[in-house]
Amino acid sequence: MSASIFAAPVEEIPNTDLTVLFLHGLEGSPEGDKSLHFKEKWGGKTPVLRTGPLRDLKSERGGMEWQDLPKGKLSAAVNVVYQDALSALNYCKPDVIIGSSMGGALLAKLASEGHWDGPSVFLAPAIDMLLGADFDLPTMTNAVWVLGELDEIVSNDLNKIRCVKAGSSLMVSPEDCHRLHKALKNGLIDCAIATVFELNEVDI
Repeated sequence: MSASIFAAPVEEIPNTDLTVLFLHGLEGSPEGDKSLHFKEKWGGKTPVLRTGPLRDLKSERGGMEWQDLPKGKLSAAVNVVYQDALSALNYCKPDVIIGSSMGGALLAKLASEGHWDGPSVFLAPAIDMLLGADFDLPTMTNAVWVLGELDEIVSNDLNKIRCVKAGSSLMVSPEDCHRLHKALKNGLIDCAIATVFELNEVDI
């Protein structure tokens, strides 16, 4: 079973040559709060992910839930942003990947397809929504998951099950929503990043 980790916020990050790759969510961008935070505190790199096809598909189907969208069209739309994530991985050669919501699903897919087995931080990943309930996540003992206690966008129950099955570690941000604003502000996400480096015995 995965471990629940409680730790103090990370105040100062030592100078490091480590490369942090951030895969943003559907509503995110390289100019978003998380992207800018990771850039400032961790020297993080956030590629532009082409979310247009996913947005268009959801818009065309009105209020239809992601899991009810035509599987072929959803898979094709996800593949567009996945190719961007794969290109960023190959270009950046990161030491750690952070994936938020949609980006977390992309991170899971990179791991499932054997392109990534390094340190990983999942921020409220939308795995079941975008990749389906039958998606197979490999063992990832070198990963930390951060979930918002009050997340109404993705299922915490499903994510907790996936986290446990993967052998990963779990952090829950109290009274926090899907966007994890509190976890970003109070340093819990920074703690998750530092923890994943510690799990992998990487000096920061």
